[in-house]
Amino acid sequence: MEDLKYKETGLGLIGFGASLFVGILSVDEYFLNKILNPKHHVIAVNVLVFIALATLFLGVLFVYLDYKGLKLFSKQDEVYEDSLMSTHEFEAFDELLEYYFGSSRIDLNQIKQFHIKNSNTTWLLKKKKKLKFRTVVDYMGFIIIYPVNKETKIMLERDEIYGAEFTADNLCKEEEEPEGHYIACIAGKDLYSKAYSIGVLKSIVRERLGRKPIYTYPVSDQGLRLAKKYGFEKANQLHPEQDKKRIYKFVYQEKK
Repeated sequence: MEDLKYKETGLGLIGFGASLFVGILSVDEYFLNKILNPKHHVIAVNVLVFIALATLFLGVLFVYLDYKGLKLFSKQDEVYEDSLMSTHEFEAFDELLEYYFGSSRIDLNQIKQFHIKNSNTTWLLKKKKKLKFRTVVDYMGFIIIYPVNKETKIMLERDEIYGAEFTADNLCKEEEEPEGHYIACIAGKDLYSKAYSIGVLKSIVRERLGRKPIYTYPVSDQGLRLAKKYGFEKANQLHPEQDKKRIYKFVYQEKK
């Protein structure tokens, strides 16, 4: 079905509503007495006034929707995209963190410090709605992966540090070769976003992280299941009785 022509429809409704309203104002009592019982005059006039005003409102609304490029009755094109966070997206990322973690989220200043040290840490997942004259962007999730330096790698191997304790000093500089990578967080607002984020993470690991060890720190049953599903094992056996809230490690196995 073709999209509704909002401007033409809106102008038509405005014309009809205005004509009806003028007709109501111009009708005289003698004519009403001819076609209606006098007891029903007020009810009839009120109904017609309501119809006229509603029609005018719809007409103005449709013209406005056409001007803004919005749609009510046709499917809008939606696409999902992912990209490394840029400096102008700090506020959007902070809102995402607040959505997931509330007041316990990472401080925005710390996010900026991490970004200054190494900007290749945070991927934002976006849902873009392509409208007639503009594109609306909704931030649906994120992935945080820290490229770590040698000292931090040693601490991870010993289970002596995890992501919430990281500072910018734990990251390698952008021009340096990472000693490993730490998956700090992966999140999506809905089921599709969560599935999309896992696909993006797999692509990042496959295409961008090289063959260095990857670490993570599952804090939930779901996170632990995902870690084990994709081949992560405990970095050491210092705490064999505890599965969650321990450092896990993934090492590439060369195919024979």
